[in-house]
Amino acid sequence: MKTLLTESDLLAAMPARQLADIRAQAPAGEDPVVVVMVQACATVDGYVGSREIPAALASKLARDLAVYDLAKLLDKPTDAQKTAYENALKALDDVRSGRFAGSSGGDGAGNMGWGSNRKIR
Repeated sequence: MKTLLTESDLLAAMPARQLADIRAQAPAGEDPVVVVMVQACATVDGYVGSREIPAALASKLARDLAVYDLAKLLDKPTDAQKTAYENALKALDDVRSGRFAGSSGGDGAGNMGWGSNRKIR
């Protein structure tokens, strides 16, 4: 896994109390915060594929995905969290399709990426 996400990253975007509430509701021995963090990183890595994006951007996108998914566990996502989540998915889709200006990879022309088809010109 290339994308890294820490709990400190999450705390920059959501209150510590929410993380504590999520953990308090989990069955003994399970940590849903860690599970969601790993899933968010895997999602980013899946969209990015062989393309290269800045590590800080990958972490921010994973954070936005994870924060929204964690807030959903409490049924309390804010409008800002939902907007950040939607923007992260849009950016990831742009990376995957080669439309994201900050990514590199694919066929070098920006029209081939992981999971995409060659465009007809």
